[in-house]
Amino acid sequence: MKKALISGVSGFVGVYLARHLQSLGYAVAGFDQAPSCPVAGVRYEKIDLLSVKQLTRFVESVAPDELYHLAGVSYLPDADESPAFAFSVNLIGALSVFDAVRRAGLGACRILQVGSSKEYRTGDSAVPLVETMQPCPDNFYAITKYGAELAGKRYCSQFGMDIRFTRSFNHTGPGQSPKFVCSDWAMQVARIMRGTQKPVMEVGDTAPEMDFCDVRDVVRAYHAVLDRGRSGEVYNVCSGRSVPLGYILEVLTAQAGRPVTIRQSGTKIRGHTDHPRIVGSNEKLRAECAWTPEIPLEQTLEDILAFWKAGLPA
Repeated sequence: MKKALISGVSGFVGVYLARHLQSLGYAVAGFDQAPSCPVAGVRYEKIDLLSVKQLTRFVESVAPDELYHLAGVSYLPDADESPAFAFSVNLIGALSVFDAVRRAGLGACRILQVGSSKEYRTGDSAVPLVETMQPCPDNFYAITKYGAELAGKRYCSQFGMDIRFTRSFNHTGPGQSPKFVCSDWAMQVARIMRGTQKPVMEVGDTAPEMDFCDVRDVVRAYHAVLDRGRSGEVYNVCSGRSVPLGYILEVLTAQAGRPVTIRQSGTKIRGHTDHPRIVGSNEKLRAECAWTPEIPLEQTLEDILAFWKAGLPA
C-alpha cells in the first residue's frame, strides 16, 4: 500500500486531497495546526511547520512515498497584513518540509510544492499563461510562493531530491472559506433564500475575468503530477477558461428565487490584486500527466450553494 503525507491536511484542499488519495487505496497521514483532522482514517499530528525536528520525526515514522505540501498562508490580504509571517510560513515552512525529508533519508519520496498563478507577471494576464513565461510576482504572497519554488528547484539540483511544482490558479468548491469570492457570494445567496439576509448582495469588483477550477479536479491534478510528472518541473493547474466574476454572480443570484440588488462594497474590493483577465494554459498538465478538468464551473457553483444552504441555521 502506498503511503502519502499531507501538510495542511485539515485545510480546504487538504481534506479533499486526503479523501481522494484514500479512494485510490493510499494510507494517508497528515499534519497541521488544527487540534484534529476532519477526515476519518488519517494518521494525524499537530505539528509546528517551522520545527524541522518535529517534522523529521513525523516524516521518519510515516516514511511516505509521496508528500503533498499544502500548508501555508493562502489568502493574499493575510500576506499583506503580515509579510514577515507569510514569508516564515510559505518560504521557510517549505524549506522545513524539504529538510525533513532529506534528513529522514527518504530519497525516493516525491514531493509536491504547491505554488500560485500569482507568480506570473501581471502584464501577461491578457494571454494564456504558460509555464515557460518568466515569473514576476508583484505582491508579498506571490513572492513567497515563487521563493519556495526557486528554493525547491535548488534542492532538486543540489541534493537530488524529487520535487515537483504547481502554479495553481483559482480553485473553489463546497467548504471553502467565505473569504474567497465564490463561497462568499454563495453564502449570501443562501442567506437570502433562507430569509436571514435582505435581498441585497455586497460584492467587490465584478469585472475581472478569472480562471477557476473545482477543488475536486485540483486534487486529481496534484496526484497526477506526482504520479506521472517530472522532478523539477512546474505545472499549471487551471481550467484553461476565464470567466467574468459578474457571470459567477449571475449564476448564483439566479437561484435566489427573487430579485437581488447588487451593491458594491469598498471593503470587498482589492484593486491592487485583481487583474483584468487571468487565464492559464493546462496543455503541459494534460500532455504529461493525462489530466483534464471534469467538473463545469456551473456545477461547482451549484454545489457550493447547496453546501451553504445545508449548513445555515434554520
